[in-house]
Amino acid sequence: MRPGALITSTGPAQEADVSVRLVERPDVRLQALLLERLKCHAADRGCPYDGCALEVAAIAGANGTVIGGITGSLSYDQLYIDLIHIDEYFRGHGFGERLLRHAEAWAQGKGASHVWLHTYSFQAPAFYLRCGYVKLATIGDAKDPHAMTFLTKRIG
Repeated sequence: MRPGALITSTGPAQEADVSVRLVERPDVRLQALLLERLKCHAADRGCPYDGCALEVAAIAGANGTVIGGITGSLSYDQLYIDLIHIDEYFRGHGFGERLLRHAEAWAQGKGASHVWLHTYSFQAPAFYLRCGYVKLATIGDAKDPHAMTFLTKRIG
């Protein structure tokens, strides 16, 4: 299999017939294939996948300049925030909190009970605590700028 190629199934395989290789250039087709298979797996077990994507942009000025945004996904009544960013110049003015509140309200309107996210220690763990999130765990030494903190917030 060449890098970037998808793994396809032609039926039951013997263990010796399966190879595992790094996909050096991510291919959106692989993600779509895996998601489709996970959806089928969930449906077979009586838990049909109900996911949908979230994208919220913070836009400044009449020219529509994007100064920040938030992306995530909602599934099984849980919102997972993937990315959130506010341009440096606009930080400290409440835009990040407005983005979070907008995403939380959207998720709550769809019946979500919790929001989940993670951040690194060099990013903004204190920001999320101020916004009502609760720290679940930190992986790594507290002095490590790459220590990852997992947080949640009950919204419903």
